[in-house]
Amino acid sequence: MESFPIDTNSDTSSDNDTLEFFEKAYNELDVLSRSKKKVVDHDHIHANEVLMKDYLVENPVYNVETFRDRFSVYQKIYF
Repeated sequence: MESFPIDTNSDTSSDNDTLEFFEKAYNELDVLSRSKKKVVDHDHIHANEVLMKDYLVENPVYNVETFRDRFSVYQKIYF
């Protein structure tokens, strides 16, 4: 992890204390800004193909009633 740049040639302790304070604050914010959620890579193209094959083709796997019950909409909307 890259830390906040500090000028190590500074002669005053007050400047060093201030820089250390801001470096600590910067690093804490950097840790907090990272996402804690797991990212799931969904295969949207495959899911669309399965949906079409199961419900929205000429000879679907499931009937109109199953489609309406599962998605709470009428299949005719899609045609």
